[in-house]
Amino acid sequence: MKKFVPTFLATHYRFLVLVPLVMLIMPNRGLTHDTRIYVFSILRRLHETQFANDVLAQAGVQSDYTIYPRLVAPLYHVLSPWAASTALLVLGQLIWFAGALALVGKFTRDSTATFYGLLAAILLPATYFGFTVLAYAEPFATPRIFVEGLTFWALWCYFSRAYVTTGVLVALALALHPIMGLVTAGLIVVVLLQEDRRWWWLFTAAVLAGAAAALGGGIVPLDRITARLSGDWLTVVQERAKYLFVSQWPVKDWARILLAVSVLLPLGALARDWQRRLIIAAAVVAAGGLLVAFVGADVSHNVLLSQMQTSRAIWFAYLLGNIGVGIVVVDMYRRSEADGDFFLFAYALAWTVDHVLWPVPGLVIG
Repeated sequence: MKKFVPTFLATHYRFLVLVPLVMLIMPNRGLTHDTRIYVFSILRRLHETQFANDVLAQAGVQSDYTIYPRLVAPLYHVLSPWAASTALLVLGQLIWFAGALALVGKFTRDSTATFYGLLAAILLPATYFGFTVLAYAEPFATPRIFVEGLTFWALWCYFSRAYVTTGVLVALALALHPIMGLVTAGLIVVVLLQEDRRWWWLFTAAVLAGAAAALGGGIVPLDRITARLSGDWLTVVQERAKYLFVSQWPVKDWARILLAVSVLLPLGALARDWQRRLIIAAAVVAAGGLLVAFVGADVSHNVLLSQMQTSRAIWFAYLLGNIGVGIVVVDMYRRSEADGDFFLFAYALAWTVDHVLWPVPGLVIG
C-alpha cells in the first residue's frame, strides 16, 4: 500500500487525479449565464408557435449565428433542458480535457510537466475577461467549451502535420461559435505566417476580400459594420454592458490577466521551435483582439465590433500562461532546487498580493 501512491503518481494514471479536481472546482452550474440564451433558441425551434411573439425571437439572439442549436435540439427533445445541458457539459468537458492533455503533452513531451501544467490551469483563476464575465472551461453548457476543446485538437493536428483534419476542426469551430472560432483560426494563421512568408500574400488578400464583403455584400450581421452606438443607446450599453469596453475593465482584472500572460515570457525562454511559435501566436492574437476591441468599441463605438467582443481572443494566451506556471516550476526545480523555490515563491507572492491586497504591486512583483 505504501508504494501505491508513488507508483500511481509516477505513471500516466495520475492524470485521473485531475478529474475530481475539475468536478470540485468547476461544478455544473446548470441553466445559468449564456446557457439560458442557447436553451431558449433550442426550445424556440422545437416549439415555434409558443415563442412566435417573444421579443427575443423577433429581435434575434447570438445563437442565431451558430449551428449549435440545430445540432443539439434532438437531445433537448428527448431530455429535460437541465438534463440535456448537463449531458452536453460533460461531453464538452471530456473534449476540452482530452484536447488540453494532448496539446500540453505534445508541447512539453514530459508527463510530469504536463501534469503540473494542467493542475495549475485548474487551480488558478479561469476568468480571463473583465468583470468576471467569461472564463475558460466554463461549468455550464455553451458552444464555447466545445470550441476551446476543438482549438486544442486543431493545434495538435496542425503540429502533427494532419492539415486536412486541422481545416475541418477549424471550420467546425467557426460553425459552432464564429467569434471563438476566429480565435482558433487566428492562432493557426499566425503560426503559418511565422513559418512561411508566402502566407502573408494570401492572408492579406483574404482580409481585403472579407472587408469588401462586409462593406458591400449586405451579409448579416456584417451589414452593420458602419453602424455606430450613439446617444441614449450608447449610454445604456455603457451602463448595462461595461465588459464590452476594455477601457472600463477594473484594474484588478487587468492585473490578474497581465500576471497570467506574463508567464509566457519564461515559458518562451524555455521553449523551442514550434512551441515558441505557438506562444508568439497566442500573444499576437490576444493583443490583436484587445486592440480591435479598444478601437472598435471604446473609441469608435462601432456596433458590430462591440457585439463581437474581440477581447475574447485573450483566452488562449491567458490559459497558456496558467499552464505555463506548472511547466516552468517543474523546469526550474530540475535545474536546481533554489531556482524552483525562487520562482514558486515569487509567483505565489505576486498572485497573493495581486488578488488579496493591491493589484498593481502584485503585477510589479510578477
